[in-house]
Amino acid sequence: MNEVRGALVFLVVVVGSSGGAKSSPVRLGVVLRDEYDLLSTATAITRNLSRRSSGLDLMVGLTLIPSAVPKGAVCLDGSLPGYHLHPGFGSGNNSWLIQLEGGGWCNTIQNCVSRKNTRLGSSKYMEKALPFVGILSDKPDENPDLYNWNRVKLRYCDGASFSGEGHNETSQLYFRGKRIWLAGMEDLMAKGMHNADQALLSGQSAGALASMLRCDEFRQLFPATIRVKCLSDAGLFLDASQMLDAVDGFSKSKKNGVFINSCFAHVQTERKGMWFAYDSPMIGDKLQLLSAVLL
Repeated sequence: MNEVRGALVFLVVVVGSSGGAKSSPVRLGVVLRDEYDLLSTATAITRNLSRRSSGLDLMVGLTLIPSAVPKGAVCLDGSLPGYHLHPGFGSGNNSWLIQLEGGGWCNTIQNCVSRKNTRLGSSKYMEKALPFVGILSDKPDENPDLYNWNRVKLRYCDGASFSGEGHNETSQLYFRGKRIWLAGMEDLMAKGMHNADQALLSGQSAGALASMLRCDEFRQLFPATIRVKCLSDAGLFLDASQMLDAVDGFSKSKKNGVFINSCFAHVQTERKGMWFAYDSPMIGDKLQLLSAVLL
């Protein structure tokens, strides 16, 4: 943490519902360093509350990881990896969600050369801000279980589900997916994730495969007493009979769970109309998958 100068100010904003509608108060706690922080943070909170009342989606900026370079943790083109982080608050202050971005794979040198000139192969082409919706939303009515958690979207730019390791010097391609994963986790642990009292690793499509591949490593980041779970949204790419055979043994363990709903949608965790909607797939009386996962 950077050196703290000046007096610390703890700012708490409590906002109730407007009009006749009833809703729970919104509490935002922020530790501030000086008068400038107080003014800028108060302005940001005001804008955030205004955005919520207008129904606009939360936009979260891209954070690059400079410390990744010495580790060789770079995108396909050698640029810095990055993530989007929206801090938690209230009861979710020490709860963490890591969402791994999806986006298919590149399986030939030619495909990877083409990919390195896109957002899926280079941070130079990544959006500077992304909307946080679905499992990343900060709206209680859209994401009741996680809206106030620390929510992170780790960007995908290695072309191999955060698992590549190698370098093609001729084409100047860096396959460093696992290093990107490790650099991202190290950076987030330094930013407070080491204090987590519960954590969820999630992902969709290629990111869902990564959530399975990296699940054990994610578990090992935290003490055994901390609740840690992994959620794979559309991470198996098999035909129906192969899929059933593949998950048969996995699903028999009481520690694991499988919900196959491929006919509904390829992915749903980051889809605004599918993550928590009246017609979303259900497990028993649970409207959304996460309610069952977090039990």
